[in-house]
Amino acid sequence: MDDAVGYLSVTRERSISNALRGFTVLIDDKAVDKIKGGETKRYALPNGQHVIRVAIDLYKSKPLTLHVGPGETINLSCGDQAPKTLGETFSLRGVEQSFKAVTSPSDYLRLEVIDRKNLPGTARPLPGTRPQHRQSGVGRRAVSHKTIFLSYRREDSRAITGRIYDRLSAHFGEPAVFRDVDSIPVGTDFRSQINKTIDRADVFIAIIGPRWLDIRNAQGERRLDLVEDYVRVEIETAMAKDIPVIPLLVDNAQMPRADELPDSLAQLVFRNALPIPHEPYFHAGVDLLIEQISRLDIKPQAPHSRFCVGCGKSLKTAQRFCTNCGRPAPDH
Repeated sequence: MDDAVGYLSVTRERSISNALRGFTVLIDDKAVDKIKGGETKRYALPNGQHVIRVAIDLYKSKPLTLHVGPGETINLSCGDQAPKTLGETFSLRGVEQSFKAVTSPSDYLRLEVIDRKNLPGTARPLPGTRPQHRQSGVGRRAVSHKTIFLSYRREDSRAITGRIYDRLSAHFGEPAVFRDVDSIPVGTDFRSQINKTIDRADVFIAIIGPRWLDIRNAQGERRLDLVEDYVRVEIETAMAKDIPVIPLLVDNAQMPRADELPDSLAQLVFRNALPIPHEPYFHAGVDLLIEQISRLDIKPQAPHSRFCVGCGKSLKTAQRFCTNCGRPAPDH
């Protein structure tokens, strides 16, 4: 008997709709598991053709027929067409999505292939199949050779950043993607943590939504104009370290002009931006982002290199202040 297997990895997007309820994963018309928002489940499948669906209540996604080869991992993403945020629920688009759930029930749940890799691994066997021996040194996701820093404003793009984070983590692995809301320990100096993390990053993504440029504090000051603003510090630090910086435009945002930015961020407008469209083209946009990141030729940085985050001047190891602009040197 041929004991070779392939692997199926299913990631469910986060959403406010059905947030606490699991989708049923059906493989070859058999319910095998439940998957909640933000979860990734992985299964070992016998080689050959399989039909995959997800379901909740009376809704079922359209069947996805896949041929699984020996040692192959197929990554899938699933979600629903309901509003993703509370604000979207009461918008015209949210009403339209709710109406479509009634008129087009077969389109309410979405299931699609993200990528396929020949990466043997371990996973839970399906009911009725033989358990597979765990192989040492093999993770649930591909090992990434790139570290990605996500910069965003929570008031501007928190929900869509979560979706982008899920997709990047599913492809590159969770340890390869840094998002401050999850990654900075409580009580630590965020400036020091940002500098240390960006120092190890290969790619920096600035997520820019429609409110990114003009969000203000309680005093009415534009946050981007404040030297202690964490988004400004992140971008200044990344540009000073001369790593690839990708402006990612979401929710129909436009790239800001140089005269709308602080002088220290003016060079951001010369970085090639990438727009992420709304559904049904969101995943195609993130696929392009993943492709562009994977194609970047990352050159190793010289160890212990330090730069002023204000003007970009190179700093010596023991230097505490920049001799060019007087700004305190970042910790290293």
